[in-house]
Amino acid sequence: MLNNVKTVLNAEELLRRVVDESQQKADYVVKTEGMQMYANSYHGNDNLTLDLNQNDQNSKVYSINNHALGQMATTFQVPRPYVDRMLLSSASLVADNFNHWFKNSDSAKMIRTHELEHGAKFLVRAFLSDKYRRVDNDEIAKTVLPILLDPKNNWEITECQITDTKLYIKAIATNLIGEVKKGDAVRYGVIISNSEVGSGAINVKPFIDRCVCDNGLIIADNSMRATHLTSSQADGNLWSMLSDQTKSDDNRLLLKKVEDVVEHTANRENFEFQLDRLKEADGIVINKPQEAVKVLKQTFNFTELEHDSILNNLMNRTDELAGPVTKWTLSNAVTHLAHDTADYDKGIDYEVIGNRILDLPNQSLVAVA
Repeated sequence: MLNNVKTVLNAEELLRRVVDESQQKADYVVKTEGMQMYANSYHGNDNLTLDLNQNDQNSKVYSINNHALGQMATTFQVPRPYVDRMLLSSASLVADNFNHWFKNSDSAKMIRTHELEHGAKFLVRAFLSDKYRRVDNDEIAKTVLPILLDPKNNWEITECQITDTKLYIKAIATNLIGEVKKGDAVRYGVIISNSEVGSGAINVKPFIDRCVCDNGLIIADNSMRATHLTSSQADGNLWSMLSDQTKSDDNRLLLKKVEDVVEHTANRENFEFQLDRLKEADGIVINKPQEAVKVLKQTFNFTELEHDSILNNLMNRTDELAGPVTKWTLSNAVTHLAHDTADYDKGIDYEVIGNRILDLPNQSLVAVA
């Protein structure tokens, strides 16, 4: 069984984090042909570092996080498992390969870093297209928190988090609550997410919070999704003509759209539609739960450990509503995994899958062999 526990931030902690991190960020657009990767050994562990411009004596040398290394592999069309295998053998082998690809490439990249003013820690956190549209976490937080914290808007922030790749803010609408069945209340909410490092678009999505166990269900419908690539990405000449002011105005318009979508997510009609969807799912009885969980394992590529944890959640429900296993309870057996993982991003994935389960054909779960 999964046995870790996720950690969360409140709104005040989130704001403090994004402001602190914004002061450590620096971005560089540089040519790959001037880059140099090194393999250094510290206390017996190999460590990869990157010089953004080996021809500049004042250029800093940065550590490379796992996410940025994966983006480098993708850029040069190298399978990540191959890079990981080289790392196990020799970090120098990885550096030699990338240095070859750097020198034989003439592309510009945006390198997003964290830099500490009074420390020696410098970190490459993203390796991106030079046309990447920067919408930072502090901009998103400063846009949505005033809306969510204003009492007249009937929002209650339930949890926030910043991972290596994403920002998340969850809130529920205190005036939108209903029952799937007697004693099984759910609330309507919104989840806002953003990635500064190329790991997904800006997203504003509705979600369902189940009161009896605090399970979350992230809904794919009626959502806003805005990518971080510029609309002029196909024409480098046009992009180079745009002024910083034009780019800034473009971002302000995007943030205004985020603000409008958040303000209008707490819609009773949408909530009632989703509530009817949950009621319908709770009417679909799963006669062979163990076989249905096997179907989920194959459909969503769950590991054996995840399969066993889902089955345990399904067969040992601690709420007072235990009855026939339905499509709704099957979904909750998956979303409950989010409570038991310290990987917040993975927990969000479980909540997205919970919604996808409701969209599976009933026949695939009910009529299993």
